[in-house]
Amino acid sequence: VFGAIVTLMAVSGPLLVVARWIKRYAVWLVLISSAYLTGYVLYKHPLGALLHAHGQGMPFWQGVDLVVAMPISWIPLVADYSRFSRSKSAGFLGSAIGYGVAHAWFYFLGVILILSNVAKNPGDPTSFITAVLAVPIGLLAMVILAVDETDEPFANIYSASVSVQNAFPRMSQRRLSIGIGALCTVLAVLVPLVQYQNFLLLIGAVFVPLFGVLAAHYAVVRRGYTTDDIYGSVSAWRPWALVAWIAGFATYNWLNPGTVTWWVSAMKTIFGTPPSFMSASIASFVVAFAIQGAEALVTR
Repeated sequence: VFGAIVTLMAVSGPLLVVARWIKRYAVWLVLISSAYLTGYVLYKHPLGALLHAHGQGMPFWQGVDLVVAMPISWIPLVADYSRFSRSKSAGFLGSAIGYGVAHAWFYFLGVILILSNVAKNPGDPTSFITAVLAVPIGLLAMVILAVDETDEPFANIYSASVSVQNAFPRMSQRRLSIGIGALCTVLAVLVPLVQYQNFLLLIGAVFVPLFGVLAAHYAVVRRGYTTDDIYGSVSAWRPWALVAWIAGFATYNWLNPGTVTWWVSAMKTIFGTPPSFMSASIASFVVAFAIQGAEALVTR
């Protein structure tokens, strides 16, 4: 049912969804439920639990990579939405503040909820949900947050359709949205949620170096884009950028290959044992940025 709903939203487009659903209702319902959950959790579980907590097995930089992977997954969508902003500064500040405040708030809330429940249910992958449902009217808050989540898969389907259409302009965006929505619905049914951590790491490995390539191409190679760069006739094939992206992807997977046994073994066999003092996100971004930026030297 939700697969059908978000696919219809993608067919309708972002202006309709944002104006009629998110702006009017969703954002206010989420703010109210989130404020309630935050107030209750801070009242019930003082910050001392956070200040005196200790890590339970995951190295610091792997935790950083997981934190980075969530917001970086929305990098392709930033352009889809910020193109409707009133000015460059409004687009930049809206994205930066919206991303920064929202992620910091919900990561903080998630940590407190997990710490309050982990002692009762150690090793339980659903401990976050259990903790939320233990809150009075927590079920209602969860329902509100779950319904609001429809804007995220909608945005994923819409953005994927736009990206494919960039490569194949003659394809119908409406048909692409329906096809991608159907495919994603099937994947959502088949892929187990307990693999979500590895999914996030895969997202990070793909999008962090991609962002490095784009940032270097914009700031170093082209030194800013013109209207013709975006809407004019451009080469669809950039081998230098592809090399930079693949190098960044390989760097990320060497430093943080996840927990899939055969993949971890393959990365160690190819690249050797990675250092534990380095973030895969930072290193892959630097590698991709440097290789793409080197194109400017050749061009000049």
